[in-house]
Amino acid sequence: MFEGKVAFAVGTGRCGTKFIHEIMRRTPGVISTHERHPLNDAFHRYCKWYNLPVDNAGFVLVKKRAILEDLKQGSFSFEASAHLSLSLKELYEELSARIIFLVRDPMAVVRSYLRKGWYSDPITRTDTAIAPFFQKENPLPSEMWHFWGRLLPTDEVAQSWDELSRAAKLGWYWQNLNQRVLEQLKEIPPSHHMTVKLEEFDYECYLNIVSFLQLERALPQNEFERIAAERPNKSSAVSIAEEWGTKEKEEAMRFVKPVAQVLGYRVCNGGFNPQQVAETRSSKSPKKSLGDNLRKLKKIYLNFILSEFRKHFYR
Repeated sequence: MFEGKVAFAVGTGRCGTKFIHEIMRRTPGVISTHERHPLNDAFHRYCKWYNLPVDNAGFVLVKKRAILEDLKQGSFSFEASAHLSLSLKELYEELSARIIFLVRDPMAVVRSYLRKGWYSDPITRTDTAIAPFFQKENPLPSEMWHFWGRLLPTDEVAQSWDELSRAAKLGWYWQNLNQRVLEQLKEIPPSHHMTVKLEEFDYECYLNIVSFLQLERALPQNEFERIAAERPNKSSAVSIAEEWGTKEKEEAMRFVKPVAQVLGYRVCNGGFNPQQVAETRSSKSPKKSLGDNLRKLKKIYLNFILSEFRKHFYR
């Protein structure tokens, strides 16, 4: 029903979902939203994380309704939301959606969440093997969403959770959520998912996304660069060492390192850098990069012409 018309971008949060939404909502034919159903989707992720039995039909129904409304206004429906990171099976099987998995330097994500106050509030649990209950009387929707989003361990890490620093807790969160996303992607055909590093999200990467989604048109490079220069949620360039101690940083790195390496990040100057791709790109001459981008734009434009031809002569 929706094949070739729907895509979702997911990740841990603080990884570029707002940025890709801003880019996609300006891409011709695309109707894009950011965290369209935060309460619904945060609850669905909560249920998935703690293996709570819940019927997925309502979750899918709400998404279908929203997509149908999008397709009345445009030819492609796009949503970016970290809350959907554990819902990939339903998004692919029920909506034929393509998935963009956004990743970012884990230490940058941890630093960003530290600034936002994540894992500041203590949680009372007597049984760490099951889902925790609300810690406030009659929580407001925003408080429910906040609570569901702060995932907690149910394994041996839970036994020492209260002794961990906030940086270590966020390292655990980054590692485990990304690991769960990778496990889901193994069950989805390669034709329907791609991974994008935020550090490499330049115009060339954008054109690759346009081709992956089989879109007919793309933004011109100057428009992309303008949006990138005003990137939402862009944090100031403050070194990690200025914000947290060596002990906290080492604790976070202990958690994130295995998955960071799987995702193509390497340890560099006390943090992580993307491997290979960034190095390859930096070695390209401006002339070659321009030629590559022009060829991609030409391919996108030819697909658009063919699509318009079919619409007019094969109705």
